[in-house]
Amino acid sequence: RPHCEDAIVSGEVQLVINTPIGKKAIQDGKAIRLAASRMKIPSVTTLSGFHSLVFGLASKRQGWLEVTSLQEHTALNSTVAELPDYSF
Repeated sequence: RPHCEDAIVSGEVQLVINTPIGKKAIQDGKAIRLAASRMKIPSVTTLSGFHSLVFGLASKRQGWLEVTSLQEHTALNSTVAELPDYSF
């Protein structure tokens, strides 16, 4: 019977969203991720990752997406409160 891995390898899939739960699903998920990786198809394995992907794509479409270095990002967000020092 056809399997989603077959669809990935045959080029029918452009994005994999796989959030496995359970032993069998985790085993299948590994094969699915491997097939996606081999075919250079992006994959997402968490709902928070999917949310970030959708937000990023929407931002890009609206022209809001801007690439900055980590240093630039830190400088732009320097108003964030500093964490207390819990070192002993």
